[in-house]
Amino acid sequence: FLKLSTPMMISSSFLFISSWIDVLMLGTMVNESQVGIYNVSFKIGSLLLLVIATVNTVLAPKISRLFEKNKVEEIKKEVYKATKIITYVTLPIALTIIIFSEKILSFFGEDFIKGKTVLILVALGMLFNSLSGSVGQILNMTKFQKQYRNFTMISAMVNIILNYFLIAKYGIEGAAIASLISNILINILCIILVKQKFNFYAFFKI
Repeated sequence: FLKLSTPMMISSSFLFISSWIDVLMLGTMVNESQVGIYNVSFKIGSLLLLVIATVNTVLAPKISRLFEKNKVEEIKKEVYKATKIITYVTLPIALTIIIFSEKILSFFGEDFIKGKTVLILVALGMLFNSLSGSVGQILNMTKFQKQYRNFTMISAMVNIILNYFLIAKYGIEGAAIASLISNILINILCIILVKQKFNFYAFFKI
């Protein structure tokens, strides 16, 4: 039990660190108002995670059952189905957030409009996450949780390093860029490993 669960616990821990490190580092490098603007923008852009998490909750046990029966083709079908559902739901939400970013932020006050670029970058990162498919769940549910753990650690370290340099130069936009790059990185690493192990790409196909 510990052998299976410990890598997942570590992965979750590093994902949690990645989701908060930008705010923590901003708190030491910019003023409080900038942190508040970033926090609101990031949370709005992260709404897409609700859709991803909901679908993954249903998908994860299916992948596990099919993997135990060695039904890779069935896993492929379920993953494609899940990726399409996630994409069809998140794409219009992401486009709405991007197109109407100023209006959405203006509900919180005129000062929050300064977070427009942050909101757009976060939404793009979450959209890339959606289009990539449930690659993290595939690895966790098919005994490749150690590799996924390593990917989350790499992503978190890259996020910390990028935040340090980019916040100093670009402020809250730098933190958003760091988050975007680290998010793309972990998804690409997972996509490549899924392709190597199961011979299919999990990302969205029309």
